[in-house]
Amino acid sequence: STQSTGGVCNSGQCTCLESTRGADCSLPAYDQPPIYPYYIDSLSLDQHLTLKWSFIQELGKDFIAIRVESTDPTIYWIGIGFDPLDEGMLQADMVIGYINDSGITDVEDYWSPGFGFPLKDVEIGGTDDVVGGRGGKVDSNFYFEFLRTIEAPDPH
Repeated sequence: STQSTGGVCNSGQCTCLESTRGADCSLPAYDQPPIYPYYIDSLSLDQHLTLKWSFIQELGKDFIAIRVESTDPTIYWIGIGFDPLDEGMLQADMVIGYINDSGITDVEDYWSPGFGFPLKDVEIGGTDDVVGGRGGKVDSNFYFEFLRTIEAPDPH
């Protein structure tokens, strides 16, 4: 067993840390380090989608740090809803992360008033409650992450 800076290798097989990839764990897993490097909880939603989160306190406020990772090369957007009126995300405060064809990612705060496409909070009188939202794509892996206060300051 040998220890590399990015993982542990046994007989040529390496187990990489979350922040690395490659046969010898020498490549960064994503283009930027996580905004919150110590996600405590994790849930595999299916074989391609993982949700990670931690509750943290910064500057006297309670936040949730969330990171979503996908290994499905056909996924270009992911949404998370908070406090919906029903199971269909009706009237949910949402965060949507997406990547366009040019590789530019964005993570924004949305509101789902009905069954159509959600609206950006800032376009309907709300505030953007996403802190440090960003995402990226390395090979076929897409991720986005953000901080959000536990209680959003606006009704959307």
